[in-house]
Amino acid sequence: TYQFELTGEGGGTYHAVFDNGKYEIGEGPVENPGCTITIATADFFALLERKLNPMAAFMAGKLKVRGDMGMALKLQQLIG
Repeated sequence: TYQFELTGEGGGTYHAVFDNGKYEIGEGPVENPGCTITIATADFFALLERKLNPMAAFMAGKLKVRGDMGMALKLQQLIG
């Protein structure tokens, strides 16, 4: 279970649950997410559009991770 905290215009808290090839995406926080990612809304969409490299965003401080770093690294494969 991932939680996304999007900041700036159009931001909010969202979650994504991946389970055996299925997924659920919803608005609002979840209890005990395995990984929480905080990022500006514009940067999040740039990541999805492959215009921003996730590792570069992390190193530049644009993307912050709390929780399981392994899950954060796996997310790129799940949404790719």
